[in-house]
Amino acid sequence: MKNKLFPSLRWSGLFGICLATMFSLGKSSASGELLFFDSFEYPAGPLAGQGPPAGAPPGQTGWSRLAGKPLVGVQGLHFPNFYSVGGSAGLKPGDAQTAIAYLTPVNSGVVWLGYFIRLTRGPNAGYAVINLTAGTGTFNFPGYGVLAFSPNVFGIDNDGSGIAFSAIAPSNVTTWVVVKLDFDHGTQDMFIDPAGPDAVPDASLAMSPEFRSSGFSDLRLNSYTSGLYQFDEVRIGTTFEDIRSRR
Repeated sequence: MKNKLFPSLRWSGLFGICLATMFSLGKSSASGELLFFDSFEYPAGPLAGQGPPAGAPPGQTGWSRLAGKPLVGVQGLHFPNFYSVGGSAGLKPGDAQTAIAYLTPVNSGVVWLGYFIRLTRGPNAGYAVINLTAGTGTFNFPGYGVLAFSPNVFGIDNDGSGIAFSAIAPSNVTTWVVVKLDFDHGTQDMFIDPAGPDAVPDASLAMSPEFRSSGFSDLRLNSYTSGLYQFDEVRIGTTFEDIRSRR
């Protein structure tokens, strides 16, 4: 019995260690680092002065107003199979609306941006995007969202050095916009309601030289539109899983 039992225990122990190692490796590859998130779980009223949310990554700040009067709405946006809490950010129609928050600078590797957007009311005219900039304004830095060119579809606008359109227009149904930014290769890929990280991009555009070299250190909710747009569940992370899973 002694000679039979001990080898059995030894092999079962080794199997357990291998299984634990495989699980650990699989987990680490799926989840990277969350760099920014906001579910707008704030009291209704002006967005400026709110945040950062509890548990925000180091370097993330609260929101400041650059133009107009961005608001916190009591009603959040919801997307199938996605956990969402809190309210939403509302950008009013009729004039420029911009709110800005800062994060730890990003200028290398691959990062993912994801957010919900909905045209709550009014016509689809004008632009409603998220800009990523290095504190120097939006010129030659990208905007991702509804573009201000007919037929007002989702796309990527480098604001001076290129533009790429999808074939998908916004609506009163919540859309999940996802962008993969690869600073090593200088590429930007946009996905609309993707099933996973290997989906086919709906729009692709090379980064501007300024954006690729400088990276970004702030995020701007930015609109000038005839309709009311809501933004929600804004996230930036180093893997697709980071922007899909709530922390």
